[in-house]
Amino acid sequence: LHFLALLAALEVAAALGRRLVLPDAFDCRLLPSYWPYRMDETFSAEEQRQCTFDYFADSEDFLKSFGHIVVESGFVRSTYFQNLVSAPARLAHQLEQLPDAAAGLGPSSHGTGNSPAFLEFRRTHLGAADVVEVGWEDNDDIVRVRDVLQRKLGKPSLNGDSVWK
Repeated sequence: LHFLALLAALEVAAALGRRLVLPDAFDCRLLPSYWPYRMDETFSAEEQRQCTFDYFADSEDFLKSFGHIVVESGFVRSTYFQNLVSAPARLAHQLEQLPDAAAGLGPSSHGTGNSPAFLEFRRTHLGAADVVEVGWEDNDDIVRVRDVLQRKLGKPSLNGDSVWK
């Protein structure tokens, strides 16, 4: 998982009114400082795949901005989380069935996620599961899911105007 996927997952979670469980670790070789600081000489092969989020970003600032959306990765090991109902989402395919925002959801619901079609989608496809799994297991590319969701809701990406502003 790299940061494009992380940001896409963050946008999807926010748009769906869900929380994102942060990954346990990232590939350290993706760090901008990895080669200049010769981490390849100091990290074992296993350690190279186990850099925590704070290696990559100022986690304090990130959590100040997105703490209401994200959950620390260790939460998935809790008994509470293990007992939650979980279901693969297959979101990209299901979202494709919704009308595009540009197709006339109406000014009152454009970009808000409050259109009748989107609310019905959330109730029907996401309502029964406490945990919605989106990922490689169900062939959902999170960046594609984000792009489809933006098209359906008319929401901008983090690359432009933030969906949280």
